[in-house]
Amino acid sequence: MRVPLLALGIVLRASTVGAADLERGTMAEAHLDSGKCLLALNELSIGHRRHQSVRYVTEAISMRERQSSSVLIVTSGTGVTGWTCSIVESTANPLKLTPEHRAIGFFPCEPFSSVSAGTALRSGKLIDQPLRIMLQMNEGSVIFTDGIEQDFLMFNRGRQ
Repeated sequence: MRVPLLALGIVLRASTVGAADLERGTMAEAHLDSGKCLLALNELSIGHRRHQSVRYVTEAISMRERQSSSVLIVTSGTGVTGWTCSIVESTANPLKLTPEHRAIGFFPCEPFSSVSAGTALRSGKLIDQPLRIMLQMNEGSVIFTDGIEQDFLMFNRGRQ
């Protein structure tokens, strides 16, 4: 849902004079090695724009693994109440995040195990640490934010 600019201006003015309730929250942020950035209130989705499997290398929590999955979700605590909530429930993953946590969580959705891809790194919670992803596909992969496919960064082979 889009907020009209006039309404947004009223909310911003109200918040600066203390007339609106404010909540602190952590956002997820993607930084490409090209210098481009993308912010997400709920989650970043890393995958192929035609919704086919994506291959990448994940580095997190002192682990490195080649992976293949339908999409890699990077979530803020706010995002755990939405799409990520269903992932947590379907995988019985006890990952605890709230909007106030200075942390992000990540989940490869439908990870595929093969001779060239593992599934040991199925999820994680990072506090003030980066999640590094290096794409292993030639073209067609994107990072998009909060389920809005029009708000994306191209993410092609060799990019981090």
